[in-house]
Parts: sequence; C-alpha cells; structure tokens
Amino acid sequence: MDDELTTLLRTSKIFSSLPKRAVRKLLPQFEKVELDKNEVLYYQGDPSESVELLLDGELVSVFTTVSGENKTVGDIFPGETVGELGALSGDPRATTIRAKKESILYKLPSEAFSAVCNQYPAVLFNLIKPVLSRSHQIIQTLSSEKFKRHIVVMPANDKVNVNDFAAKMHEHVSGLISLILISEYHLTEDTSARAKIQSIVDNAREKNIKRIKQKFIYLLKPNDTELAKYSTEKADMLYIIANSKDPSELSDYVKAQIKHFYETNKICPELILVHDKNTVLPKDTAKWLALTNFGLHHHIKIDRIKDYRRLIRFMRNKAVGLVLGGGGTRGWAHAGAIKALEEAGIPIDIICGTSVGAVIGSFYSINLSAEETLDDYRKIIEGSRGSVSWRNLTWPAISLFNAKGLTTIFQKLYGDIQIEDLWLPFSCISTNLAKNSETLHKEGTLWEKVRASVAIPGIIPPMIIDGELHFDGGLLNNLPVDVMRHTIGQRGTIIAVELSGNGGNHKYSFPPILTFWQAFLGKFGLAFDYKFPPFVDTFLKSLIVSSIVKSQQNSLIADLFVSVDLTSYPMLYSNKKVENKIVELGYETMMKQIKNMRLKGK
Repeated sequence: MDDELTTLLRTSKIFSSLPKRAVRKLLPQFEKVELDKNEVLYYQGDPSESVELLLDGELVSVFTTVSGENKTVGDIFPGETVGELGALSGDPRATTIRAKKESILYKLPSEAFSAVCNQYPAVLFNLIKPVLSRSHQIIQTLSSEKFKRHIVVMPANDKVNVNDFAAKMHEHVSGLISLILISEYHLTEDTSARAKIQSIVDNAREKNIKRIKQKFIYLLKPNDTELAKYSTEKADMLYIIANSKDPSELSDYVKAQIKHFYETNKICPELILVHDKNTVLPKDTAKWLALTNFGLHHHIKIDRIKDYRRLIRFMRNKAVGLVLGGGGTRGWAHAGAIKALEEAGIPIDIICGTSVGAVIGSFYSINLSAEETLDDYRKIIEGSRGSVSWRNLTWPAISLFNAKGLTTIFQKLYGDIQIEDLWLPFSCISTNLAKNSETLHKEGTLWEKVRASVAIPGIIPPMIIDGELHFDGGLLNNLPVDVMRHTIGQRGTIIAVELSGNGGNHKYSFPPILTFWQAFLGKFGLAFDYKFPPFVDTFLKSLIVSSIVKSQQNSLIADLFVSVDLTSYPMLYSNKKVENKIVELGYETMMKQIKNMRLKGK
C-alpha cells in the first residue's frame, strides 16, 4: 500500500510538491477504499469530511438542480482528487460522486488535508487550477437550467386589491417584447374564457418576429377564475402579492396553489409587498414570510419606477446582484464603486456582503443612494473611531477590545430595522465557530447580523446568535459570489468588488526569538536594524488566508470582477484625507471596468 500510495502522491498535481518527510508522515492517515461500478462515494449535500485521491478506475461528478434534475458535471481520472474545496471551507459536498467502473481510491481526512495546506502553501496553490476548472464545469451545467416561461402573480387573499400595481405593471411591461402581460385587471368578461386566453398567447407569439423566448405574466384577481385555472396549470414561477397594510394571511385557495406549485416545480414562491408613497422603510415583513416558505421577497413603493423595473428583471431572471467583499475599514472603496454604478445607470437589485461589505451593502439597501450610504458609513467610522485602541482594552476573555464604540453606533444607526424590511433583498455572511461553517443571514435584527459579520477574532468580541459564536465572515467566504449565483441563477448579472492588497514587495528582518526589549528597541531603531510588518494588517491578513482559494474561485463566476488595489492603505485605520482617496480609487476602478460592460438583462 505504501509504495503505490507514495507513487500516487509523487505523480499527483496537488501533492507532488511535498518533501519526502511530509509524504512519509502523511501515508498512515490515508484510508484505502474500493468502489463497485455505480457505487456512490458520497452524495451532494453530505458533510465534507475528506479529500479523495483516485488510484485506479473512473468517477463521475453529478449535480442535482433545484428542480431535482441530475446533470453530469465531468469525470475524474486516476491521479486526480475530489473534495478539496469542501475540506478547506467546511461546506457540504457540491456534487454527488459515483464510480463509472470499479475504482480504487485513497481518502485523507479534511483535518489532515487542511494541516498540509497550512504547512506547505505550494499544495494550496497547486489545487487552485483544478478547483477553478471544476467550478467552470458546474457553471456550464447550471447554464442549461430550465427556461421559466409562465409567471403567475396571485393575490394573497380575497381582501387584496392591487389595481394601482396592475396599472403600473401594464405600463412598464408594454414596451418589452420578451414579456407578455395578461392581466385580469385589463380583461373584459368575454375574453376570460380559456379559448380567448389561448388566442392572446398565440397572437403574442406570432407578433414576435425576432423569435425571442417570451415569458407570460398572468396577473390574477383574488378568485378562482378561468385565467387562474389556465395559468396555474402552466406556472413555473409563482408570486404572491399583497399590500403591506393588508392583514398578513393566505387564503385556503392560495395555500393549496402554493402546495401544488412546490410539489410540481420544487421551487418556493416569492412574495411581493406593495407600499404606499409615504413609506420610508417597510415594516413587519417577517409576519408575511412566516406564512409559508417563500424564496425571495420584493418591496414595491407604488410610485417608484425603479422598483417595478427591478421586479421585472427578477421575473426575467435578469437581476443584477452586487457582492461586496471584506477589507477592514477600507469600505470607502465600496461606496466609491456604488457611486460609479449609480452614475453609469447600472441598477443594483440585490446585495450580499461580508464584513465591511455587509456594512456598506446594508446602508445602500436602506437608502438606495450612494451619497447617503457614504454619509452613514462616515458616521460608523466616526462613532467607532478608537474602538481598537488602548482606551478600549478589556480583560481578554474573548477579545482584546470591548468594541463599545462600534456596537453602540451600530445600534444607534440601525435601530430596530430588520433585514427583511430593507428595500433591496440583502444578506450577509458570518463564520459560525460552533459549526465550523459560514452562515448566511437573510432575516433578523440588522445591527446584530452585520455586527456578527465584522467581528474580527481576537480584536472584536463575537456575536452570540442562538447561543453560538459568530465571527467575521471573511474567515471562510470573503467574496460570496457563490451565494449570489445560487440566489439569482446563471442568467443574472453579478458584479463583485474585492478590496485587495497584494502585500507589496516588502522584505522583513528580525530574529525567530524576539524579547520585549529587542522588539522595543528595534521598533524605534534604537539598537537593532529590524524591519517589522504592520502588526494589525499582518494579523488580519493571516485570518483570511484560508479563504483565498474560495475568493479566487468566486471571482471567476462573477460577470464583472472589480479588484480595488488598496495595498498602500491600512486595514483598521483611516483619516479624512485617506478616506476621500479610497472613495475616489473605488470610483475610478469601477468606472474603468464598466465601460464595456453589457448587462444580461439589456
């Protein structure tokens, strides 16, 4: 066993860089596994407990879509590995692996693989290419997802009246050749028969000279009409609509339709809440979401054109998602990037952020304005300035600093706002220490979830959510493009902004054993010619190094990846002069990238 495994490791693209002593130490940790033809190694969604190295035979990777369809992603041949990314990130298995013929492989526990990657960075970098290649295969597989043609918009109960909404939708859809609106608010009695409805559909198709794939939106009244029967039979997208001030309830008829729709399509319906023109921010959305298992929810201000256009992009599967990565206090660049998108007329329909990306993203989801987002972020920085200083040192039971200023300003600015009540669909990432996995927050008290996403281990106290410790999301997923892609699908457009820093070309020098006086005298150049790296930045970068592979992978599945080079700027310090420079740098970098950008929805 040792001889064949040693040879296998030596020829493996990932493990070939290991020195002999490391290979000898690693050998006993492998377990030999034999698979019969068609035997499953593991299923999609299983825990990622090991990395597998194929010695002989052939494996096939199969992805199961949300509709339950199995699609072949690719084959694994001798010498190749599977499960690397899951072993490092702790994420569940992304695909099902099955033996195409009798196969022999070796399993290495995830903990052992992580230890090897930490000790020998060359292994980590060797696996980037195969991981990215496999990700491209999954993307290509997903790109052939079913085209959802028939969209039903159904009132939540008999009391719902959305006449004004129907009029606005009719106005905005009428100019789009790819969408045909069939609305009971615009049909007369004699056109509601099934034959007449079919005639409308057929006529619409005949007028489609360009043969564009058309979608049909059926806007129903709250009763079981002929159009309702016709459309629900065909529905492959279902929206439940209500006015925000209506009683939060679903009629028995709607509950039955939701049940039938889910059983047929394996997709959750989505919620549309219509608000009057005086609404500052939605409230009590959670009451509606508690009624059934909704997917996304959409807030529509009755007189705001952008809201209808955003909803239509979601219906067309052409939504624009913005992903904002972590990067300390350098979130000014995110504000600059959003300002550039705003000026270029590129919409933002949904946001997912990590750490400072969660802060900026949440403010934009509240304000829908780059300028107001910048103002609110400035208040966060001013209110939390000095949080990481000797004045806020605490007994290091869980962190060095008490984060009083940061937490207080979060509570003040966010108040009791709930994530569900933001104008845009918003989510953020934290790291759950109890489960060793990332957590996606899509609901709950906003300040708590954003505060969890920025909790730097050892520096800022973690947030306790359901009794478990949550730290900075950048530890596991600093650029959550994968989360956004899963949410908006392959036909949507994703813009990802990374706050990067390559570390420069600095050379450092100091001894491996450093006494207090050596460090003190060397730091101020009084006795030794030592060159030290900036402590805080080095500490922060070391925390997120394990998510580098995932960030690189995620950058490739974005439609527009914008990396703002902030190497020259510290991660946890800023002043007004520096802040303005970083805003401008984010703005300019984004502007350069979007010049030739083409939205999928155009």
